[in-house]
Amino acid sequence: MTDSTCLSRPAADRVRRRAAALFSGLGCLLLAGCYPPPPGPGAAAPLGTAAESLAIPASLPPYGATEAIPLTPHGGVYTVQAEINGVAKLDFLIDTGSTDVVLPAQAVVLMLRAGALSESDFIGHAGYRLADGSVLISPRFMLREVRVGNYAVRNVTASVGEVQGLPLLGESFLSRFRSWAIDNNSHNLILTAQ
Repeated sequence: MTDSTCLSRPAADRVRRRAAALFSGLGCLLLAGCYPPPPGPGAAAPLGTAAESLAIPASLPPYGATEAIPLTPHGGVYTVQAEINGVAKLDFLIDTGSTDVVLPAQAVVLMLRAGALSESDFIGHAGYRLADGSVLISPRFMLREVRVGNYAVRNVTASVGEVQGLPLLGESFLSRFRSWAIDNNSHNLILTAQ
């Protein structure tokens, strides 16, 4: 997924209809105002202070420290378990084409109800170009912590995905590491600290 900012009126209408269909089952999220409305024209979404936006692992491993995290087979692909905001454990598909971490709308609603996410975590909306070329407008929010293995990364940007879709571990998490790789022989995700 890549950010997109310019749409023609017909394209914007198609995106709105697709987004409405995508989120039709989420009355709480869309109708009850569980997240702030999109900012007005030309307004930037608030991201907090510079210090709050830094990528700081919860525990600072030595430079170049490496950890192998087991992957789990899931319908022909592999997933890795991540803990979100110290509460929710989800199996994520590693997706280098995804700009942000993506959580299914159903998981977002459950996390809102459980208090693991709040209105203040939402930072506006963004347009994402999907693999089929279409654009999806989605609410964005900040995850306070994403933990994979022994690594915990704070202030990770995420977006809302399909209602029952698979969570995606995108570049907003992966780019916080010096390097990462998938070992096809041992079926591990290899993370190397900055």
